[in-house]
Amino acid sequence: MNIEFIDIPDRTFIGRSLTLPLQSHDVFALWQQFRKEQLQAGIIDVKLISMQTYHEWPPTTAITHVACLEKKQYQEYPKDWCEYFIKGGVYATFEYSGGRSEFPSLLKQVILEILPTTNYSFDPSRNQFQIMPAEYSLSDPQASESVYISVL
Repeated sequence: MNIEFIDIPDRTFIGRSLTLPLQSHDVFALWQQFRKEQLQAGIIDVKLISMQTYHEWPPTTAITHVACLEKKQYQEYPKDWCEYFIKGGVYATFEYSGGRSEFPSLLKQVILEILPTTNYSFDPSRNQFQIMPAEYSLSDPQASESVYISVL
């Protein structure tokens, strides 16, 4: 795995969120609703963004998952969607290909094992996110995404 450290600006996303118990990573219903509304609004050919908010670190109770896309100034969005902000700064980034069920353990490995061997440490005060192509499918066992983990 090739991890790069990059500085990104503040970003504004728009979409839907769902808070799930820590043991549940079943975000399918969230994404199903989001994609339905996205297509009904005629928003196509845009990268998808999956974002996670930890309410404490290490997480012990729940994680808020957000299905969203980058907000464009002159685009109209479904009225039920909310804005979400990513605070800029340094992020560890890498490409991931594989199934959703393996992702949580990989993320844990990067945060707990790989980052401590670098000059950076995990920053739980900022959200983590993944950027996926417009045709991304949660059920694809070889789906690809760009992963961004906030670091100090």
